[in-house]
Amino acid sequence: MLVGLALGVIVGTWFLGLAASMVGRSAPEFGRAIGLVLIIVAYATSIVASFAVLGLAFQEGAMSGLACLLIPLYGAYWTLSRWEYTRKWVVVNLCGVALGIIGLGFRFGAEG
Repeated sequence: MLVGLALGVIVGTWFLGLAASMVGRSAPEFGRAIGLVLIIVAYATSIVASFAVLGLAFQEGAMSGLACLLIPLYGAYWTLSRWEYTRKWVVVNLCGVALGIIGLGFRFGAEG
């Protein structure tokens, strides 16, 4: 179920990025502007989601929070091992990534 959903999101994002690239080519000034806005929103969304997961780690304990900050890949392990609490923030982070890909489609579609 989860693999099918992830594959659907990946394919859907790819098609939206392709469509954004085509729109960016047809209206270059609009494509550059909207692409930049989408990229900024994507970064902000991903940063907020990452800090929310880090906040959950610190709520569990200072050692968990510090381990997420300082030990490579422990944050990913911690997030997956507490999936029931972190699921919505992972989805928000992935939505930010999808927005970034669409924004890049607008931005680079306008350039080419």
